[in-house]
Amino acid sequence: MAFPSGLPLLRNVKQFVAPLIGAVAGLGIGLLLFMGKAREVSQLQQQLLSAKQEAAQLDAQNQESSRQLSSLQSERKTLDEKLSSLRTQLSSSTAELDRSRQNMQEFESRFEELTQERDKLQGRVGEVIGEREEARKRADALVKEKAEIERSASRMRERLALLDRDYRRLSEKLEALSAPPEPTMGLANTRDLPVSATASAIAGASFSSAIPGAVQLPPIVVSRSQPAAMTPAIRGRLVEVNEPHHFVVVDKGSENGVRVGMVFDVLHEGSAAGRATVVRVRSKRSACDIIRPQTPGPLQVGDLAVQSGL
Repeated sequence: MAFPSGLPLLRNVKQFVAPLIGAVAGLGIGLLLFMGKAREVSQLQQQLLSAKQEAAQLDAQNQESSRQLSSLQSERKTLDEKLSSLRTQLSSSTAELDRSRQNMQEFESRFEELTQERDKLQGRVGEVIGEREEARKRADALVKEKAEIERSASRMRERLALLDRDYRRLSEKLEALSAPPEPTMGLANTRDLPVSATASAIAGASFSSAIPGAVQLPPIVVSRSQPAAMTPAIRGRLVEVNEPHHFVVVDKGSENGVRVGMVFDVLHEGSAAGRATVVRVRSKRSACDIIRPQTPGPLQVGDLAVQSGL
């Protein structure tokens, strides 16, 4: 219900209150906006402070990164220098490796040559060893042959001495036989001369009877004296047998009447096994050469040796 009397006043109040309400509302809205902006500013300030702090941290990190970058650049420079040095060393090592490979190839070829030379030398050493063994065998054979020749020469010298002795004896006998008889020697004296001288005298007498005017005498027959009593044969045993050099040793010597040139018949178990002639005599031993083996088996120590020719 409206009051007619107060309408103009009410209109004035409405006119006055409406702008005031609008102003208050605007002021409130502005205050609200200001407060919102203030909060935004505060937030922005906080964000700016945070951003400044982050910027400071980033700046510190940037400085640290710069220091690290500088250090890394320095290390990189050092590493580049080392890398360059290593490349130089690698190049030098590669050249040395190539030279070493060439030297290795030369060494391998030289080693193969040395191996072949060693094989040849080993073969030559084997040949030399074989030749040395053959030479040693030949030397041993020559030594044995020399010893045998020396023994043969010794036996030949002894035999030559015996032959010389026999030759001198025969020469003396020949001279005695060829000597002319003495004019005063008669036939009666011939019985006092040896048989050879008696034969010479008889020959001279026969020759003189053929001269004209000489007295012809009947031939005179001279009989030889009777042989002396038979001596027993010397019997001994073989004490050493050397078949390769063809000699034996008998246990009888000069004390038993053995002399150089005497011949022994060798008996083995009662059968004739060989014949040996004395070439050297000692007081109780005699060395004999085997001159006629009669059995295929060798002579043995203990075989009987019996003097031959009696």
